[in-house]
Amino acid sequence: MCFDLDSAPPVPPIAGAAVSHEDLVLAADDHFEYMPHVEQTTDEDVQADTRAAVEHLRGVGVASVFTVGFCFGGRASWVAAASGHGLAGAVGFYGSPTRERGGPSVVGRASQIEAPILALQAGADQNITADDNAELERALTDAGSSTRS
Repeated sequence: MCFDLDSAPPVPPIAGAAVSHEDLVLAADDHFEYMPHVEQTTDEDVQADTRAAVEHLRGVGVASVFTVGFCFGGRASWVAAASGHGLAGAVGFYGSPTRERGGPSVVGRASQIEAPILALQAGADQNITADDNAELERALTDAGSSTRS
């Protein structure tokens, strides 16, 4: 969300500054080898973390929980919709609907998806093809979900 410099955020005021208007500079280690970590990650582990987060949020009174992810996280978000967390929805940006990661793909779990999902995909993505996206749409339709492109 965007706010004017003199506006109040849409949350009750808290003591101290809620938002800093100073420049924030982030730095990344371009030499970090992330793929060995990704390759060790399983759906079971990611969903255990998701379950713990959902349980914590419910424990502090949050009624509607959504997951949101990009790429690896996009797929994980949709898997969460099929993992019994009681989500209100799952949003994925550029997630792979056909990739398996220690468990069935999202397409393979289509009949287990129990929350609305939003798939924000690119039409010309070289890694997630139009055929992959069409396969997800078919699987959701076959599972009885209403889909819109």
